[in-house]
Amino acid sequence: MIIRQLNTSDLDAFRIVWTDGLTRFPGAFLLTPNEAAVTSDARVRDGLAAGYNWGVEEDGHLVGIAGLRARSVERLRHSAELGPFYVKPEYQRRGLGQAMLARMLDYARSRGILQVELRVDDTNKAAISFYQAAGFIAFGLHPRSVMIDGKPRNDLLMLYALDHDVELPKPLSDALAR
Repeated sequence: MIIRQLNTSDLDAFRIVWTDGLTRFPGAFLLTPNEAAVTSDARVRDGLAAGYNWGVEEDGHLVGIAGLRARSVERLRHSAELGPFYVKPEYQRRGLGQAMLARMLDYARSRGILQVELRVDDTNKAAISFYQAAGFIAFGLHPRSVMIDGKPRNDLLMLYALDHDVELPKPLSDALAR
């Protein structure tokens, strides 16, 4: 297993894995497969060149991808956003996703990031369990965050405090525990 930041030479492999995720699990991604298909190579290359995208390789093939974007606004520079995060199903439950996530969290910590935040569809129980097992905590719900096939979907907002120094207000943590 190799975990690394992707670069512009990974464009084709990145698109293959990204398209695989969008096709198999369209509700788990912000973009639709059609939107991704018309996203220019130049735009994808920009993200790859910026170092936002990570990958996990097995047997010389890219089998998982993830994004980690540090916030650029001065007052938000202590945080980064994780996502999308995807490992092909045939490579899941082998520790690849956990290893990639751990490496990305270590990288964020080394850059002075204090917390990593993400959004996940509140019906995606497997992803929520994955993030909770890694130490992410829920801190909110974004109602109607996206519309899929004309139906509203909610996103659970989660964070990982790299300095382990965050406390949720009691009423919110009680409400999310239900």
